Amino acid sequence: MTTVLSSRWTPHFKFVAPVLTAAVWGYVTALMFIDPGRVRSRGGGESPAWEKWVFLGFLILLGFLCGRVMRLKKVVLTDDALVVSNYVRSIRVPLPTIYAGGIEPDAFVGVGIRVGPVGIHDRRPLVGLEFQHETAFGRFIEFIPKSEEALAELRKRLGWSVPEGEKSELAEELRGRGTV
Repeated sequence: MTTVLSSRWTPHFKFVAPVLTAAVWGYVTALMFIDPGRVRSRGGGESPAWEKWVFLGFLILLGFLCGRVMRLKKVVLTDDALVVSNYVRSIRVPLPTIYAGGIEPDAFVGVGIRVGPVGIHDRRPLVGLEFQHETAFGRFIEFIPKSEEALAELRKRLGWSVPEGEKSELAEELRGRGTV
């Protein structure tokens, strides 16, 4: 029996969003340096000279964020292992070699975005797993969970439990060993 643990939006966050965002932001930033007269401010006039440096700073920050999301993996749980993929290469990691896991409470991703009066309706944290030994993807991987139920299945197969009184909401889970 296999259970997909990763969100179906992982390829979008890993490949599509960074490329589109970097392309548009990079184009506007380059335009501000090469031909600033073509870039207009909201008032209709030429944008201030300092604005191009702000755009360049955000482009550099965007590069770091793209590096972070490019590390996302697709994770599938089988009977005795995790199949971890970066969409080019897949590896099998036996369940007993998973050392620790945790949820990053401050790193949320909007999944299945539905624009409405309240904004993003489905936000999920990044989940990290640490392995006992070095793998082809390193000792640590991150993925966006498909659902709470998928993470509950992973906890069950690993023999990890959620402490009593702990809410089942992903955002409030503790980090550290056995908290995935």
